[in-house]
Amino acid sequence: MNSNSKKIFLIVGLLFFIIGIIALFNGTNFGAAMAQGAINNNGGSMDTQEFYWIKQSNTLGFQIFGAILSVLGGFSSILAVYKLNEK
Repeated sequence: MNSNSKKIFLIVGLLFFIIGIIALFNGTNFGAAMAQGAINNNGGSMDTQEFYWIKQSNTLGFQIFGAILSVLGGFSSILAVYKLNEK
């Protein structure tokens, strides 16, 4: 693995980490937006429990996606920094 590929690996890892953190902390907003979209698709009204379920399931999905992506990005960044400093 040459130095350029290690730097690219580091940049990609950092991008994954940042995107994962954004998804993790904004999961609630994304879930609420998707639930609001479901209300709009149903003509402006929806059962409260169904709205709550859509909001919670989408929020959890984005948070899980963000957690996985940030962990993978963090580990790959740490590995890339280790490989860049290795002699």
